[in-house]
Amino acid sequence: MSINNLIKSFVTDLKPVKVFKYGAKDYCLILLIGLFSILISLAIAGIRNDINDIIFTKRFIFEILILISLAMISSISALQMSIPNIKTHYFKKIIFINLVVWLISIIYFFINSEFVLAGWGFNCAQEIILTSVIPSFSIYFILKKASTLNRSVVGWLILTAGASYGALAAYFSCASNNPLHILIWHSLPVLIAGFIGFIAGNFILKKV
Repeated sequence: MSINNLIKSFVTDLKPVKVFKYGAKDYCLILLIGLFSILISLAIAGIRNDINDIIFTKRFIFEILILISLAMISSISALQMSIPNIKTHYFKKIIFINLVVWLISIIYFFINSEFVLAGWGFNCAQEIILTSVIPSFSIYFILKKASTLNRSVVGWLILTAGASYGALAAYFSCASNNPLHILIWHSLPVLIAGFIGFIAGNFILKKV
């Protein structure tokens, strides 16, 4: 076959490419899966006894809103970063700001409260990890439909989102209000999960 005929055959076989986009349905699905995972976690671990006393406090509401924002923005960013020509730098900035504000708020409450040892919080870390599994895998399977441009960052976003749902569950089940405990046993697992996702993203996500 001549080169001209070969080129002609390629042109003849061309088919229109469907532009791939994620929409509100995907975001809502991830949110529902995250909430479902939290409900399962609380059904197993139970809800803290003082929930009625702290649920309307400014600190509790503020930290819950930060985690909800972190989970949702991380999920949306992970999906958006798998679509070519979509600008996502502002998403990453928001996520970074969320993490920093969350950590600063915990440190602020730590400085302005009486020092108490953090104590053991393996149950909290375990709850965060287990709760994060279903949301993380749901985002991963949705992403399998697309090719990821920056696999390390998307891996970080996936596990940060999943672990944020886990941290939300821990806030409702863990009876400790100690900022040092929350910093070590609630915040650190989210940061470690993100780091693991950053490393693993190169190996488990589809390359462009």
